[in-house]
Amino acid sequence: MFGLILGLGKYFYNFALNKVDEIKVETFLENKQPSGNVIHSKNHISYKTSKNNYYAIIEIPSISLKKGLINKESKYNNVNKNIETLKNSDTPDVVGGSVLLASHSGNSRVSYFKNLYRVNIGDSINIYYNNYKYEYKITDIYNQEKTGAITYQYKNTSMIVLTTCNQQQKGKQIIVIGTLNNKTTY
Repeated sequence: MFGLILGLGKYFYNFALNKVDEIKVETFLENKQPSGNVIHSKNHISYKTSKNNYYAIIEIPSISLKKGLINKESKYNNVNKNIETLKNSDTPDVVGGSVLLASHSGNSRVSYFKNLYRVNIGDSINIYYNNYKYEYKITDIYNQEKTGAITYQYKNTSMIVLTTCNQQQKGKQIIVIGTLNNKTTY
């Protein structure tokens, strides 16, 4: 009986955390964000961003993923808590830059890339950043040895690189590369 109660408690706790996250993502998208440290909401309330607020949203429609990205200097920017923005990552507005993101696969609550293996070449990856929607098209998907490093051959191309462990091939990681296709205001 105790195990059942504990299991249900964990389920509802995770459910509540996911709902809070959904609300934060939608609030981010509804509240246009100017450059700098001040965010103006619909109610004209201003506040400084903290290190654990979202600086961008990633959306992968083909796997129904929409998640906030945490400032890369935050202690919460790590794969055990969120989708990690890697230290050498650029922001989407850097021409010829690379947005580098990593997350867990598997079945835990923080396994945000658990369905990354289901994406296909041509699928979209969207990043909402600084009032712009950056639409990347997936151009390459491959496996490489799991070393903690991401290798890719593109140069001077605005791109996004996603990585996670390959659950079907132990010791391998999946690399998904998208190149910038479109930039629009949202």
